[in-house]
Amino acid sequence: MKSIVFIETVRYGAAKDALEASMELGYAPVLLTGKQSIAKEADQWHKNGLVYCIELSEDMIREVLDELLREGRQLQAIISFIDPYVSMAARLSNEYCQTALSANSMCCMEDKHRTRNALESLGVNPVYTTLAEDSLRTVSFPAVIKSSFSKASRDVYLLRTKKELEAACYKLTARQRDVVILLEEYVDGLQYIVEVIVNEGLPQIIAVVAQDVTDHGKFIVTGYSIGNVPPEEKWNQLQILLEQIVELLQVERASFHMELRLTSIGWKVIELNPRMAGFTMNQMIYEAYGINLAKEIVRLHIGEVPQLEKNRECAVYTYCMTTELCGFFHGVSGVMEAAAQSGVTSVQVHAKVGELIGPAMSMGQRYGYVMASGDNVEQARKRAMEAARLITFYIEEV
Repeated sequence: MKSIVFIETVRYGAAKDALEASMELGYAPVLLTGKQSIAKEADQWHKNGLVYCIELSEDMIREVLDELLREGRQLQAIISFIDPYVSMAARLSNEYCQTALSANSMCCMEDKHRTRNALESLGVNPVYTTLAEDSLRTVSFPAVIKSSFSKASRDVYLLRTKKELEAACYKLTARQRDVVILLEEYVDGLQYIVEVIVNEGLPQIIAVVAQDVTDHGKFIVTGYSIGNVPPEEKWNQLQILLEQIVELLQVERASFHMELRLTSIGWKVIELNPRMAGFTMNQMIYEAYGINLAKEIVRLHIGEVPQLEKNRECAVYTYCMTTELCGFFHGVSGVMEAAAQSGVTSVQVHAKVGELIGPAMSMGQRYGYVMASGDNVEQARKRAMEAARLITFYIEEV
């Protein structure tokens, strides 16, 4: 039986979409997860799907892969859309499945410090240093401090005072004593995600997604939009930058996304991630262009040519729901009304009854979203925001 192995998943987003896409492509998915909550939902799986709940160490993963081979499974690829398993999955895929993925390039992207060093010659890094006593004495505010293996907004802090710097240093070094800590200048400007696929060394931009970011100590994205393309000059600069990055990192076959800020002096790289962005990214790209990017990434990993032609083009906006209150979530109203509004394509609430929720200190503390399409971003944003106003969270404050 031809199978694709996935290392870890989530309940929604690109990782889940890729699992479903593997079935559509005719393969039996095998999921390795460290989450018992995911494993308990195995009965919802395709009849040919398998779920293993294991410690996601390389040794344990290899044991399962060897067992699958002994059972006669024909492994076509090993894939992960989840940090920190992306490059390991690609390396194991090359070994077990004879794929030709750029595992070393992915490994470099997973390490923010290595990425900064690799891109040094391009002049697109913010001013940065590694954490040391002398750097603390000379830092200019505002500044950003992050773990070299930070994930999304976790382990990334915006600093405006020396006191905030000292507190963030303590948090990061207490949890990650052996990890390099980066101290960077704060870069002002519009922030974008750029989704990229590289096949046979040729990079292709799939989508440029603008982000609405709040920066009250943590960087939380509260909105995403597709439709406002950067001016032609900046677009051309972006294309050149992408080609330079692919050449420097020796990327031949991979998907990744760049987080960039467009400043008064050009593009600055915030970070590279060797996977597709999560949350609603795959759904947004599908609504905007008719491309199921998660599915095409699976094609890429199994050695096929991704099908990336747009069959439509419209603007899409996603509003992310957060709360300023702290308390127990008791329910929600207005979801059906919001979903029925003109242009609204999806409404989801991720908070669970009885869950303690509060102001977002990480991307995982966004409790749902409203997605809408339109002729332009302004119309799509207006539709999403108006629909979101119909939704009420019931919270017992503590």
